[in-house]
Amino acid sequence: MRTISNSLSIGKTFDLLSPDAYSYARSQGWCRSANDFDFARAYGDRYYTAMSGGELRRACTLARLEQPRAKLGRDDFFSALRDHAGLSPSAGWRMKMPCAHASWWPTRQAGQTTGSIVSRLAPHQSLHWMTGTSSPCLSVFKPVQLGGELLATGQPPGEGYDTHSLFWQHERLHRLVLGAYSTRKAVFDEARLAMQAKFNALSETPSPASTQACWNEHLDTIPAWTARIEGAAAGNNRLSLFNRYWKKQDALDAPTLSQSAVAVDPVNF
Repeated sequence: MRTISNSLSIGKTFDLLSPDAYSYARSQGWCRSANDFDFARAYGDRYYTAMSGGELRRACTLARLEQPRAKLGRDDFFSALRDHAGLSPSAGWRMKMPCAHASWWPTRQAGQTTGSIVSRLAPHQSLHWMTGTSSPCLSVFKPVQLGGELLATGQPPGEGYDTHSLFWQHERLHRLVLGAYSTRKAVFDEARLAMQAKFNALSETPSPASTQACWNEHLDTIPAWTARIEGAAAGNNRLSLFNRYWKKQDALDAPTLSQSAVAVDPVNF
């Protein structure tokens, strides 16, 4: 089993190699001999790998997937992408978790999971599961079959907050939860997990109608989850550089973010 997180993973053991890969690496002083040649060490960017926490996140997903079990299932891969390595979203000056949330540190301001996908590849009837949102820890994986009609996911998201696209509706929820992550996530997590279980129960070849219904249900439900968080959030924003960073980001994305979110009608939740 192998995982990868923004760092090269092929080292000294490989099946095929470009004819000039070794000779170029030696000419640049990246290795001394063929026995010394390590592809990742020679061609990887050590600074980028270290600053992005690539090895830390790779080890996290690998440990999650190598836990003893009879067989890896779809939920195991969802869990690997949702993993926080036992840390809060604000922890650390570099990314340490597969489910990344941006932070005020310069090394983390571009470190944000903006979408997640799990694919079962097969010669026939491949199936994909996507969030269509940031923060898989707060989202739901929904089925997608390629080659059919395009799924409707609300209006296409633009550069700033709106009240109709799936991405920005969820992003409003995400940012509210970040103010007090564990407490606010618990407000709707049972309902979120129940929705995920419901979607998982679909057959391996869901119909176009049932696939679209999953996306519709998630989109329609987010406003009610958001309203529940807003109802539980009064006086619960902890002062921190992390929360100040996200408050500033809200202002950049939409000066009227909070007013826009309150106006959303929480139907079907």
